[in-house]
Amino acid sequence: MASEKSIVNNIIKRLRQLPQCYAIKNHGSMYSTAGTPDILCVKDGRAYLLEVKQPGKKATMIQEQEMCKWRGAKATSCVVTSVQEALEEVLA
Repeated sequence: MASEKSIVNNIIKRLRQLPQCYAIKNHGSMYSTAGTPDILCVKDGRAYLLEVKQPGKKATMIQEQEMCKWRGAKATSCVVTSVQEALEEVLA
């Protein structure tokens, strides 16, 4: 099974290949908000915040709460486990 880090790197690499798309890895630190999703992405003026997990793993309660706040601001925020799932969200 691929590591979460490799899934994140592969997703970012693929998203950056899309036209009008920019994606970065959120590196959590003591200065960042706990639970902020792993990938911050903007495509065609729309915000996507993607929490990356290995297949079968779930987001923590604080991650779910943070994603809910982003959805409340009209961003797309969800859990993805692969490049394909990330593309399905961003290209929907």
